[in-house]
Order: sequence, then structure tokens, then C-alpha cells
Amino acid sequence: MADIITNDQYYKDIADAIRNNTGVVQDYLPEEMASGIDTVFAQGLVDGESVGFDRGYSNGYDEGFVDGIDSGYSDGLSQGYDEGFVDGEELGQQLQYDQFWDILQNNGKRTDYERAFCNWQTAGAIFKPKYNIKPTGSILQMFYKFRTYISFPDICKSQGIEMDFSQVTNFQDWLYNTAVYRVGVIDCSSVTGTLTYIFNNASSLKFIDKWIVHEGITTYNNCFANSALLESIVIEGVIAGTGFNISGHTKLTRESLLGIPLTKEEAADLPSTNVVELNGNYYYGGIIPALKDYSGTSTTKTITLGATNLAKLSDTEKAIATDKGWTLA
Repeated sequence: MADIITNDQYYKDIADAIRNNTGVVQDYLPEEMASGIDTVFAQGLVDGESVGFDRGYSNGYDEGFVDGIDSGYSDGLSQGYDEGFVDGEELGQQLQYDQFWDILQNNGKRTDYERAFCNWQTAGAIFKPKYNIKPTGSILQMFYKFRTYISFPDICKSQGIEMDFSQVTNFQDWLYNTAVYRVGVIDCSSVTGTLTYIFNNASSLKFIDKWIVHEGITTYNNCFANSALLESIVIEGVIAGTGFNISGHTKLTRESLLGIPLTKEEAADLPSTNVVELNGNYYYGGIIPALKDYSGTSTTKTITLGATNLAKLSDTEKAIATDKGWTLA
């Protein structure tokens, strides 16, 4: 190694450089300067790493930000497409639904429902009426061979619609061979003369929430033929006609025959013609209470309940009918 000539100024310059780079104000002996130089080097390394990190972070952030935009755009595009497809598909289905029912129900103005839903073999998936169903006149074979197991009250509730049959005069075969298991209110108040085949061959029918009848119906012609699954029925109005036959309906509940048990207070709010009091107990909606009272006249009528249904009633309960001039068969 070559010899280095030193002097006081040289040492002073080195000491000043150490102080300037370390920020430490002190005097340095020549033998202390090597340590001071090491400190300057170490500080420079730290400062260099810090500056390098800042620059690297900045460059990395910028590049990551750009890549993030690209990735986010791609993900957003994919998700947006998927959601847009679903929304578009739903809108398309809604438009198709609206168009179908607008035409079928004449924008809610249709009143002629003869054979309207005849032979709907997959009706459960598509029978979702948009408008109230309020037919007038005849509904001959309205649901003829309607083969999906559904409940009219459930359909009405889910669709927010009503079914009003109060202006119907002919119910013939309207539920013939259907899979409808429950109907709501069936209003026959516009029927006069003969009521024919109203529940004829309703092979899946189990529940009639309310059947409104009146004295103007003089004959019940095969109204319940081949609908043996019927379990429950509530009658409102007066049964005055002949031909009422439920002998094949062995599943009928006792309440369907005699009525639903009520308190006196509950009974007071219901039509008196459909409430019967028996030993302080009140019953509403049964077939027996609905029978017209012919007592005091020469008129006698027969209602056919069948042996199985008659066995569900006590002699006292049967007397409600016979005292009105009816023969129970």
C-alpha cells in the first residue's frame, strides 16, 4: 500500500464529512475516524434502503394499481354480464308471462271461461293468472282434465287475485277429472232450476272451503258423482232441492254433516239458516243445518247420506233433519 501524507486540514475535512453525514457534533481523534466512517457507511446503507423501498413501493403500487384495474375490470365485466343475463332472462320471462295472460284473460276483461283451461296437462308450472277470474254464464268444462295437483286458494293468494263464481249459471263438468284438490268459495247463488255435475268426477277434490247454495236450486243432478275423496265441505245457504246424494263420500268429516262447533257468540255473527243449536252447543256450515224447513207443510224431501255417513250422527242429530220434513237415506 502506498504511503499517505496527512496534515491537520486533511483530518479536519474527514471529521467534517463524518459530522455532516451522521449529524453528530463531536471532535474526532485520528484513531476514531475509522469508526466514524463506518457509521457514515451504515447510515448511507439505511438511507439508501429507505429511498430504494420508497421508489420500489411507488413503482410497485403504480404497476399493481394498473394490474388491479385490469383484473377488477375483467371480474366486474364477468359479474356484470352474469347479473345482466339473469336480469334480462327474468325480464324476458315476465314479458312472456304478461303477454300470455293479457291475451288469455283479455287484460282482465274476460268473462267467458267455458273450457278456458281444458286439458292443461302441465298446469302447475304455468297456471298463474294475472287477473281476477270472474266468469259469467256457463263455465262448462272450465278445468276439464286439468291434471296438476293444485289448490285454488293457494293460487289466489300467491297471485293476489280472486275467483268469483257468483254470476255463473252452469257449472257442468267444470272440474271433471281434474287434479284440483281444494277449491275456495264456490258461489252458486245465480243458479236456478237444476244444478248439474258441479263436482262430477272431481277425482282429486278433498276440500270445499265454502259452497254457497240457495232455494232456487230445485234439483242436484249428479253433483258429487265419482268424487269419493271429498273430506270437508262447508255449506252456506239453504238446500231445498231433490237429488242431493253424498252416499259415496265415506271420507266426509262429521263437521261436514253437522257443522263446525262454535261458541254462542261466534254463532251469532253467522247466517242463522246455517247454524243449529243442540243441547246448548252450536254448529255452523254442515249439510244437516242447511236443509230447508218443510215442517208444517205437505212437502217431503229425501237426502241421501249413505250408511257410513249416517253412522256418524246420533239419533238426536238425525232428528234435526227429519223434524224439518226430510227423509234420510
